[in-house]
Amino acid sequence: MRIRYMAFALLILADISFSQSISIDYAIKEALKNNLAIKAKRYDIKSKEYELESVKGMLFPRLSLQTSFNRTNIAPWSIMNKMDTRSLQFPQPPPLSPQTTVTYGMLGGAFESMQDFFNNPGTSQLYQTQLTLQIPIWMGGKVQAYESASYHTLKSAKKELNQTEQDIVYNVYKAYLGGLLAKEGIKLATQAVNDAKKHVDMAESYYKTGMALFSDTLRAKVYLHQAEQKLVEAKNNYKTAKRALFLLMDEPYKDVDLKGNLYCPSHIDKEALVKTVYQKPQIKSMEEKLRALKSMERAYLADYLPQIGAFGSYSLFDNSTPFGATANGYMVGVGVNWNIFDGLTAFNKIRSLNEQKLMLSSYIDYMVKGSIFKINKALADYENALAMMKYAKKEEEEAKATLKVMDQRYKVGLAKITDVIDAETQYDKARFDFAKAMYDCNLAYIKSLYQAGLLNKEVK
Repeated sequence: MRIRYMAFALLILADISFSQSISIDYAIKEALKNNLAIKAKRYDIKSKEYELESVKGMLFPRLSLQTSFNRTNIAPWSIMNKMDTRSLQFPQPPPLSPQTTVTYGMLGGAFESMQDFFNNPGTSQLYQTQLTLQIPIWMGGKVQAYESASYHTLKSAKKELNQTEQDIVYNVYKAYLGGLLAKEGIKLATQAVNDAKKHVDMAESYYKTGMALFSDTLRAKVYLHQAEQKLVEAKNNYKTAKRALFLLMDEPYKDVDLKGNLYCPSHIDKEALVKTVYQKPQIKSMEEKLRALKSMERAYLADYLPQIGAFGSYSLFDNSTPFGATANGYMVGVGVNWNIFDGLTAFNKIRSLNEQKLMLSSYIDYMVKGSIFKINKALADYENALAMMKYAKKEEEEAKATLKVMDQRYKVGLAKITDVIDAETQYDKARFDFAKAMYDCNLAYIKSLYQAGLLNKEVK
């Protein structure tokens, strides 16, 4: 009994899940929040923000703490270790009485002792702890140029994110419209199957009364099978479109229904679309990259300017204890570094940047012209779809009237079943052509906004 209740509950839940539906607004919202391509761009922006902060840090003073230990019997280093700890001691001559006369031999012996000490001072060791401060005073504008380049690179990444969002929104629209078209196809195919079943029943009925041939029944059944096959195809297309939609939303697939119906927007402002193409995120991103290259050029030029910095350090010295302070000392100063000649390295880097700027300028010009062409193509597709809708509507009305006439003629024996099926086929085709024209019209409208860089604004 308990298992039966559980099974019943699962059936209810299944029925609830199948009755769920989503709208285009929900699909766009979830895709903008969860899409993996958009997430990747957001991570890229975050990394560019940290890069900018790291460049700004070059303007701040640098404070470092280091400690070291060495033990050596190399004469100069050994003496320096002893001098750092204030423990250097020279050989002392024997004390002289007031009556002793200093001779040349005695002075020579003293000098020999000093010479031997400098050549063989013995082994010494040193623990040194040093706190160092470096202050950049003037770097030739190099840091500021790097900061400007990082800033424009960050802005370029943000524009790329906006372009990626528009790409995803367009793909969501395309998948959703494809789903609505498939949904309409299911509706039309279901009607076609029902009509085909009626024709089969009518043919069988007329055959039994001797008013039709057996071949009429077979021909009607063939058409029924074709209609059923198209219905299966429409259902699979609907599922495929929904799977594409959930892939864009980065969510597990659910067999839900798509809200809404196909329609055709009534008006597009062509001039406004062409004017706004220069604001397209993809183009603005390339312009920011161009500005970043100009900033990098200033950074490379700064390599030929002198760089000035101040420094200071405080040191502790000990010959037996780490971080000990047997002695201490400080050093302060100012330094100037001027790169006079670097083998034309910076010069050739600047030449390379100039070529990259020409490349980006060409890309920008190409993208502007390409976008204008694509907008005009989308508008032409829109007009074609409007015309197709007009003719498909008339064709549908005429095909429906023809089918009605053929039905009546077949009932009185003045037409063949093939004539009825041909009329039904034309009617089915006209209905689907009308739905396809609405799909093409809506997609062309969305594509024109997408090519102009306005799709996100239209959505919001």
